[in-house]
Amino acid sequence: MAAIELGIEALIPHRGPMRLVERIVTADDHQAVTEARVAATWPLRTAEGVAALVLVELAAQTAGVLIGRRERLRREALTEGAGWLVGIREARLHVDELLLGSVVRTQVQAAYTYETYTQVSARATVANRPVGDIVLQVFWAPGA
Repeated sequence: MAAIELGIEALIPHRGPMRLVERIVTADDHQAVTEARVAATWPLRTAEGVAALVLVELAAQTAGVLIGRRERLRREALTEGAGWLVGIREARLHVDELLLGSVVRTQVQAAYTYETYTQVSARATVANRPVGDIVLQVFWAPGA
């Protein structure tokens, strides 16, 4: 995989506390890997961390990096007003919560692409231990 030169905010629309992805490790046309440190500002806060359901959002944001990179390189810029629809086809969460300060590494691979539809498979790990396996269906609708 080649190192990516585009920043996170150029690839996904999330800003402020809803942008959970902190670092793009690698990305190419078929796969993206990101990292994020679990923080008290994240949604789904529990007494000691956050509910593992947040892994679905990390998978979606990492899928956004993969697809956003591909579309940005294809079109030179993401179209203003583009919309994203994301469906959860399958989610297997192997933990109940993620502890504050844990670093979550999320790897997303494109399983199938047709025009602006992509199905991705994601695996999230903490300290090389699987914490979630997620399959998402992503439809990207370019703006006018």
